[in-house]
Amino acid sequence: MLAADKNLLIMFLGGEYALHFLVKVLRDDFFAYFRAEGLFGGVISFVQHLLNKMVGDFSGNFQVRHAYGMGVCAFAVSLTWAQIYPFVAFQFYNGAHSETLKLFLVISFVIWAVLNLAFVCTIDLNYIHTFFSKETAAQYTVGLYKNASDDMMRFDAVFTNRKSFTKAIHGEIKEWVRLNIDRWRLEEQDWFKVALIHDEFLPIEVYEAEGGARRRRSSMSLREVIGLAAAPAEENNNTQLVTTDNTQMLNQINEEWKRVAEELYATRSSNHKSNFIHINRIFDENPDMLAGLTSRCPKFNVILSFLLEDRFGLSVKKVDWTKRIADWDEEDLQRVGSSVATFLRKRKTGDAAMDAWRLEYAQLGALFREVEGERASLDDDLSDESREFCFRRLHPLLS
Repeated sequence: MLAADKNLLIMFLGGEYALHFLVKVLRDDFFAYFRAEGLFGGVISFVQHLLNKMVGDFSGNFQVRHAYGMGVCAFAVSLTWAQIYPFVAFQFYNGAHSETLKLFLVISFVIWAVLNLAFVCTIDLNYIHTFFSKETAAQYTVGLYKNASDDMMRFDAVFTNRKSFTKAIHGEIKEWVRLNIDRWRLEEQDWFKVALIHDEFLPIEVYEAEGGARRRRSSMSLREVIGLAAAPAEENNNTQLVTTDNTQMLNQINEEWKRVAEELYATRSSNHKSNFIHINRIFDENPDMLAGLTSRCPKFNVILSFLLEDRFGLSVKKVDWTKRIADWDEEDLQRVGSSVATFLRKRKTGDAAMDAWRLEYAQLGALFREVEGERASLDDDLSDESREFCFRRLHPLLS
């Protein structure tokens, strides 16, 4: 086409690239995943999309179909158009060896079709949907968060990508951070970096401890990149986290959980109504500690009252898996609570019993997921019987 008409080539390529960017803008999918804001964010997004399209157009590299790259739909259209476009361009060519060139294009197309057919026949077909998805980068990021199996994956999905990608679930993320940030700060995992968390997601006390409005930002702007907005040294000093003695705090938390567990276990009886009265009293006396539990499972006190009966059971009774925890009636709650004794009797370890309990009643998964890895070590002064209850039955569910 260049040999036939240079202006025509510019019109074709310019129109194609302009259409690509227009679709990105209309789908609210223009900005790249980089945590870069303002003019710099716009420039780096433009460059990324331009490079991805060039690579996709001229090499057919499957990796650029990613939601953070060209996007699946754009890649599929580009891949198809890349095979049509040479024949369109050929129609404007009147130079020498046109028949040879035409034969070359046909052979190239046949080879391309055969190789792609071979590719489809040899890949894991479970991934075939990744070639037909209409998912935007924002939708992909939300999916990463919702389908994550642990806090590290959720944190990476939310706070290493552009904030606007998760706009649809900002409320959910804020609540998740509020419920877990104290534990993250205690555990000091390598993946947890408080500087990556945006101001609006931090609880007010953490936000102020981090320096408030003067806390270090973790996103980039053009002014910062070119050195026009260097932060004063004293401002950097104000961003240091005000920490406490983690060991002392963890020991204090352990003691509180031990105290509640010992008290619950000491007042247990074989009558669930009596258990219910004592459980409510203890829950009322420790509202802050148990707030996370009662918010996730408002009727957990009823489940616990049946659980503490510890009655012999021959079998585990089903509960409709489509029911939410909040919709469980008393019969459902009794089945869930009473089943623990059966699981403990039929399993060799308490952990195995808890895993079986969680799998049997899928709705309980939220309780376990929220507190995964939160078990605090218990001191040796607990009685063996009470330690078994605290560690195996109660503590994995409370947060």
